[in-house]
Amino acid sequence: MKCQYLPMSASGQVKSGIAAYHGYIVTTVTATAAINIRDGGSSGTIVDVIPSGTAAGASKTYMNPVAINGPLYFDLNGATGAVNVLYE
Repeated sequence: MKCQYLPMSASGQVKSGIAAYHGYIVTTVTATAAINIRDGGSSGTIVDVIPSGTAAGASKTYMNPVAINGPLYFDLNGATGAVNVLYE
């Protein structure tokens, strides 16, 4: 399977079940708080953090994706901004 993206601007599930997290692309500057990417839903383990104040166009990609047991979850954590989450 090829890497896909899902635009996220509110907390929610990116993918149910097993996934591979490839990274992110910020599409609207982040503010107020850090955004968390989690394995295991809204209270799951944090696998990545997007710092507050990250500019639109900033990105992070992993050569070796992070294995997610599921679900892959985008936690806005009180922040603002929009992000394309990269996964398969």
